[in-house]
Amino acid sequence: MRRFVWCFPLLTIAFICWASYSYLYVDNADVFYLAQLRSLFVEGRQFFDQCMTYPGGLLMWCGLYLTQFFYEPAVGITLLTLLWVVIFMLLWRGLRIPNHLAPLAAVPVIALMVSTIDLGYWVYYLTQQGYFFRETLGVLIAVALIIGGSCKYKEQAKAKAKAKAIALFPLLLYPFIGYYSIVAMGGIIMRQLINKRYISVAVLSALTVVVPLILRRLFTTMRDTATYTVGLPVFQNNGNAADYLTTPFIVIAVALIIGGSCKYKVQAKAKAKAKAKAKAIAIAKAIAPLLLLILGSIYFLDKANFTDKNFHAECKAYKAVDDMDWDGVLDIVGSLDGDVTRALIVSKNIALLHRGEIGNRKYEFSDRSQPPVTRDSLICNMSQMIGPYVYLHHGLLNFATRWCIESNVVYGDNVSYLKVLALSAVIAGNKPLAEKYLATLDRTMYYKEWAAWCRSLLQTQTLTLTQSQSQSQGQSQSLSHIAEAYRNLPDITETDQGLCERFLQRYYTSYEFPESEYLCSVTMVYALLSKDINTFWRYLSLYARHLGDKPMPKHYQEAAYLYAYLEPQTMDASRFPFDQTLIVDRFKQFWDTTQTMLRQGMQTETIGETMRAEYGDTFWWSYFFDTNSHYY
Repeated sequence: MRRFVWCFPLLTIAFICWASYSYLYVDNADVFYLAQLRSLFVEGRQFFDQCMTYPGGLLMWCGLYLTQFFYEPAVGITLLTLLWVVIFMLLWRGLRIPNHLAPLAAVPVIALMVSTIDLGYWVYYLTQQGYFFRETLGVLIAVALIIGGSCKYKEQAKAKAKAKAIALFPLLLYPFIGYYSIVAMGGIIMRQLINKRYISVAVLSALTVVVPLILRRLFTTMRDTATYTVGLPVFQNNGNAADYLTTPFIVIAVALIIGGSCKYKVQAKAKAKAKAKAKAIAIAKAIAPLLLLILGSIYFLDKANFTDKNFHAECKAYKAVDDMDWDGVLDIVGSLDGDVTRALIVSKNIALLHRGEIGNRKYEFSDRSQPPVTRDSLICNMSQMIGPYVYLHHGLLNFATRWCIESNVVYGDNVSYLKVLALSAVIAGNKPLAEKYLATLDRTMYYKEWAAWCRSLLQTQTLTLTQSQSQSQGQSQSLSHIAEAYRNLPDITETDQGLCERFLQRYYTSYEFPESEYLCSVTMVYALLSKDINTFWRYLSLYARHLGDKPMPKHYQEAAYLYAYLEPQTMDASRFPFDQTLIVDRFKQFWDTTQTMLRQGMQTETIGETMRAEYGDTFWWSYFFDTNSHYY
């Protein structure tokens, strides 16, 4: 049996690396990039001291530092995988686990892997800053402490005193690593109990209870109910909780506390049975832990992996909007089949607005929405997820700033919102405020160049940017659009009740912008969304004056022809230059086909699905069949 079990630890490491590549890099690289955008590490002592005001602050600081490397997902995931391999190696070698049982030492690693791929939309609502590395580092330190504090006592007084000091060391780290010091003490106490050192068990247990009660007085940011669980991830938001997301960390604690103390018994039984039974049975029992690890891990990882297509598309679109990569946004949304979330629809509309193509391409992409798919009671709110970007690109800088600040207070500062705050200050001409935000970005690892570029905008008197002043032509046009909107919009602050898209629809259709062609195009979009005939006619005439001799965009022709057909008293359509083939003939086909299906007794939903393939790219289909938009 020794001929092949020597390679079990190597096979386990290979499996960890394969699972990490498959589940983290291939399936979730976009999530990890989003994680670093919604995180912030700043160089300097002040930031370190700020982290240390929280229990477990050392883990937070280290976790935030390492999270930066997700800027290149392959680099960050490689670092995370290496830490997991180190944890496995420490457990295997430190606890002297025999080779044939080595795969069992990977249980905490698999639990950590599960904890990184099962979040879904909770990634937007994490209050544990540095989460993805923070928990791994906590487990790594706990494992090292368990191994160091479990050394055997010798007769010499010095050696005994040294062993006791090591056993107490985890409690001294409580202010720095929080919950994981308790886990480490649990592992040490269990090892002492197995070795029948009952006095040590009693003393260490008492200290484990008392010391955290004393040390918690060092922090004003700690709840009394979290004395022994501070640092343990808790997933709560607006009264909604996801206890199942905490399960991997409970599994880790149990594995570290109990697993190590059981190894001697398991090993002894394995040897005894190997002598008593046939060699084939002994080999089968030796292979069982490895097979159990592989099959069990794949089962739980597959079950935990959040693979919703719209969620991952949102993560990719978040990056594209942050980069003002409008082609990227359209490629992402265009690659999806079926209904999408409102966040993707809004991102697509922003991209088309900046490209000046929304009047012709709005319904080219899926425009019927469905709510975000979650596994629990989490209620997603667009204002909290992408609201600052939405308001920024609509020129409502007050609202963008407000949501950035509110989110930063609840969930901690992050890079993406600092960029929104900096751009908002630049566009508003508030140079001191812009410098404040840019000075922070100057002390990050990957966003120094962006801060330098943004600072160069402060040198211009207006934001009618040239190609040399912007990172791309699309970005130049986008910033000019934002500045134009900001200059022409009323400077107001009111509540959007968390429904930013509904608010924008009401806000834009409440004003007229005769001096701005871009703002007229924005209002036309929301006039279509409102499906209000009188509102549409009012803005169409204003938009037509800006167009001059240019052809009217296709979707506005579609809306005008439909409204004139439904309520001819509101507009004399005979004077409108409709495209004969694209609008008049096609509408007749659409209308006749729809009426035929109705006369045949078909349900509206069935008609909609049938007509979607041919007419889903028209305003007509949206008007009649897209009647249940899920705003959030």
